[in-house]
Amino acid sequence: MNVFHAADMARLDRFAIEEKGIPQDVLMERASLGVVKYILKKKPSSVLICCGGGNNGADGLTVGRILEEKGYKTRAALFKRPEECKESVQRKYRDYLNAGGKEYDESEELKFNLIVDAVYGVGFSGSMKESAQNFVDWINKKAEKDASYVIAVDMPSGVDTDTGAAEICVKADLTVTFTALKSGLILPPGRNFAGEIKVESIGIDDLKPEGICFENFSFFEEKPKLKHRNPAGNKGTFHRVALIAGSKDMAGALILSAESTLRSGCGLLEVFTHEKNRDVLLSHLPEAIVHTYSDFEDFRKEAKYLKRADILVIGPGLSRNEDSKEIVSYVLKNLEKPLVLDADAINIISEGDLKPVLKEYARKNTAVLTPHPAELSRLTGIGVSVLLSDYEKYVKETAKEFGIILVGKGQTTLVTDGKHVYFNLSGCDAMATAGSGDVLSGMIGSFAINEENPYLGTCLAVYAHGIAGEKAAEEFGHRGTIAGDIARAIKTLE
Repeated sequence: MNVFHAADMARLDRFAIEEKGIPQDVLMERASLGVVKYILKKKPSSVLICCGGGNNGADGLTVGRILEEKGYKTRAALFKRPEECKESVQRKYRDYLNAGGKEYDESEELKFNLIVDAVYGVGFSGSMKESAQNFVDWINKKAEKDASYVIAVDMPSGVDTDTGAAEICVKADLTVTFTALKSGLILPPGRNFAGEIKVESIGIDDLKPEGICFENFSFFEEKPKLKHRNPAGNKGTFHRVALIAGSKDMAGALILSAESTLRSGCGLLEVFTHEKNRDVLLSHLPEAIVHTYSDFEDFRKEAKYLKRADILVIGPGLSRNEDSKEIVSYVLKNLEKPLVLDADAINIISEGDLKPVLKEYARKNTAVLTPHPAELSRLTGIGVSVLLSDYEKYVKETAKEFGIILVGKGQTTLVTDGKHVYFNLSGCDAMATAGSGDVLSGMIGSFAINEENPYLGTCLAVYAHGIAGEKAAEEFGHRGTIAGDIARAIKTLE
């Protein structure tokens, strides 16, 4: 499903109204009917409609009018006096009153078991004025006092449509948005205030005007299909992955990444690791082909075998010692293969003089980097808090700068090639456990080489990683899940 920014939705609305001749009232009616559908499922005895002075408020009043026509008791609480609102709000308010609706009067002391938030909707950004903050705060307190179910129209009021930023906002149980997902509903903290998300069509989904970004997407209420696996294939058909991982003190990251690589469908796995890890790796994963080294000179002797791999994964548990730095430098300067860089490999690039080398490598080969926010901060020199204030912007800029596929890990992991952005919605808090990222790096190695193209394969790996985490949490609980459970849950994905 497409993921839109506020400007995309505004452009599409204008195109529908001005160039396709669809009246604005028709779009409002369709949107309001989409919200009413979910209200009726809750069978409320009384509904409070909280309205702003713009088109979102007009949608809310249309919802109120439809409910009144169906015999429901409603009240409308307006943020502004009717005469201060847009003309569309004034018209819809008159329609609402004519249908039997009434303005909210605190003296009635009514309790509402459902509240509709139609204050801001799409387009909000920045900070609210104190009066608006007070109104939003009143909605939240009213909902808590009355134990009300809260439905937000398009966006929870106070959440930035593009970035998900929120200083104070309505806390929704359900958000009904229109035509496409909005990035602010997916990115934290907005994601945590949206509740359940439903996307309703208002009949303009197929319009494709210029000036709208159709490059951003998410797998939403649909299960993506993996590439058909050739029933006549052999281990060579499904490619050879080389994994360079694990220092003498970090065998765990190596094992997690190695197992997830194999369980994600590659035909052959060759592991390059410190000699101290040989026995523990083979006892856990005898299916791996193992090459060991004691130092960088030893690694160089084994490096000839890297040339037969179809894709390289480097970094999990590698550490940042001098030998590891030499290994990362050697790979970037001497090999030409699709490459996944994770963990310590990213840190080594960030802390040394290899950034120009990475850019040159990525100019000729596919390179995937998988940083969490702190690692991305080291790579870019931008503080973590600044990165997270507009995560999509910064991961996209970094991908463009280096010419890479970048996996910006987080509650909502983003995958971008500098043009497209994939917003991941799978996964859960059970995955916030040491080694989860090592599992992901191995999965990306297999998926990126076996799917239609490396970018889509990386997106699918991130999605599948989240689903595996959800499956593991079902079995072991959100507190009891460890990274090894996620790796073993990969087998449940097909």
